[in-house]
Amino acid sequence: MSLGILEAKRGRDSCVEMFKPLSELSFCLTEAGRPEEMERIAKRCLAIQETDLGQESTPVAETLYLIGGCLSHPHQVEEGENVARRCVKIQEVNLGRKSDRLIPALNLLGSFLSRAGKLEEAEDILSRSVAILDEVNQLANDASAQHEHKLLYRNLQHLIGTTVHALGSCLLQAGKLEEAERTLRRGLVIHETELRPENAAVVSTGDVLNNTLRQTYPYALHALGTCLMQAEKFEEVEDMLRRGLAIHEKNGNYDGVDVANTLFDLASYLRQTGESKKAEELLRRCLSIREAKLGLEDILVGVVLVQLGMCLGEALRSAEAVDVLRRSLCIHDVHLGLEHIVTPSVLYPLAASLIQTGEMDEAEDMMRRCLANQEGNMGKDHQAVAYTLHVFGVFLRQRGKLKEAQELLRRCIAIYQAKTGTEHICMMTSARLELSICLRHEGDLKDWGQSEISVGSSSSTLRILDDDDWEYEALCDLFKTRWLKPQPTNGVSIVRIFSIQVPLEVHDKHELYKRMVVVNLRQRFHGTSCNDGCNFMVDPQGATAPCGLSSCSVCNICMLGFKLGKNVARTARASGIPLRYGTGIYFSSVSGKANDYARLSAKTGSDGAELRCMFVANVAGGKAFSTKKSHLPQSECPPSGCQSVVGEVGHALNYDEVVVYKEEAALPTHLIVYAPRH
Repeated sequence: MSLGILEAKRGRDSCVEMFKPLSELSFCLTEAGRPEEMERIAKRCLAIQETDLGQESTPVAETLYLIGGCLSHPHQVEEGENVARRCVKIQEVNLGRKSDRLIPALNLLGSFLSRAGKLEEAEDILSRSVAILDEVNQLANDASAQHEHKLLYRNLQHLIGTTVHALGSCLLQAGKLEEAERTLRRGLVIHETELRPENAAVVSTGDVLNNTLRQTYPYALHALGTCLMQAEKFEEVEDMLRRGLAIHEKNGNYDGVDVANTLFDLASYLRQTGESKKAEELLRRCLSIREAKLGLEDILVGVVLVQLGMCLGEALRSAEAVDVLRRSLCIHDVHLGLEHIVTPSVLYPLAASLIQTGEMDEAEDMMRRCLANQEGNMGKDHQAVAYTLHVFGVFLRQRGKLKEAQELLRRCIAIYQAKTGTEHICMMTSARLELSICLRHEGDLKDWGQSEISVGSSSSTLRILDDDDWEYEALCDLFKTRWLKPQPTNGVSIVRIFSIQVPLEVHDKHELYKRMVVVNLRQRFHGTSCNDGCNFMVDPQGATAPCGLSSCSVCNICMLGFKLGKNVARTARASGIPLRYGTGIYFSSVSGKANDYARLSAKTGSDGAELRCMFVANVAGGKAFSTKKSHLPQSECPPSGCQSVVGEVGHALNYDEVVVYKEEAALPTHLIVYAPRH
């Protein structure tokens, strides 16, 4: 009513006075879910103000701010950005660039810039806003501060929490995880400090302050939880997300889009930690909300379906997974097109589930489309392309398409050879082993170094790497740089390196395991014992072949892979070394530590020097539980939801170790023969 009277009166005074009733109406209509109506009214008032007061007046800027707050739909981002820019520009001229009254407009502009993906500019704008607030804070905390400064800071307190949160969210979106975490933690502290009961009514603005902070509090928790998840700091993630969800529900928000977002991220975290059943429950609830609020074919529904399909696949409910992922693929196709960069996130898990249901032709088609998409969007030498080439090569080899499999695997190896870092060595090793399987099937092992040596009566073979082989050089470098412990008096030298080809069934079990967990593939060392009469490492070209006896851990691992109770932990038991983290297969990134367990493999070389050997293995750690404790109870080895335990360097350990509890999680790839020269 009052707005209508002011509108009818026109004139300068009435135009200036429009903002208060307009602001109150904005709050009411927004709460009622009628932003479009508010937008129409505000734009009508804006036209009057521009005519009567001029386009650069402060009341015009205030009304522009209200209009910007109404532009919530994705298609309105560009319009919102333009409105917010104009609002900021007017207020900078009228109020100054450092006025505290500029903060809401800066925050609005920062929000639209973030939504538009203009993250660098958004960060600058929001940082300006935080800097203004910090300056007000500094004035308020000064011993000689006037009462009005303290009151001003208190009145702006709700803006500090929301502004810091907005900046942290922008940094998170930009992938600046350390800065984002630091900023988001600061925002959370502000929220939690100001929402304490004793602070609820400190001044007359307490209700506004607390209402604003209560509204943004669950988002602050959600953002920090998401940041920690992306930074792989998992200890606090679930607590943050569950607290945010609980606050939403306490406020009566059980089925809002924001609740669905928190459910989705919490489910994603639980799926990563192996809690697929709990994740599925949350994803189905999230799916129900998004379908009801956004429609059955919305792209965000498609995103939920991807995660749900992966959950079902991990639970070996492959037929259900296929149905869910096919639906997701249709939604992605409609909204984004099959050439979009995110489409492989659907194609790859769909292919994996189709393999499980035996629909091999369709699975192959999905993999081809996935590879073509990645090559088109990322380039043919991207690491993600190499990974797909590897997986696709394994699939084609298993289908008997050896020539094409070889071609893909050679391309994969070439990409990894151009990269640096131990993770690339690990992946390249895996691809080369796969290629050697293809070559063996075709009887075409020429150009792969010296002839193969059989291990016992099994199909396992060893092949000596040439000294100029890229893989040989990389493993030598890894072995030497990761010794870390004090070396023998005259150092350590590598005598030769064997590439291990385990039986196909052992290899394929490992490949299947990698598809079922968060891969987390690492190259690690493992020391063990060797029978006294097994001397092949001394003279592999002589008459002495690997003994192939089950009592020889070296031969047994080459023939069967790592086997709990059969060929691992023998050295530890013989030496009285306790198993810190339960019954599992132990590895270390430190070759010097593995050497401690290799002493029972010692032989005497032709020159009288002592020779030892240790394995290099590809270890799929899955979700790892990291600890600095000296030991864990057997019931927590591994903890629920984890597939491995990582013992970190600290009071209990001088050098790291990783333990896996599934035999198929680790694959022996190489045997290094070396001479510790005392």
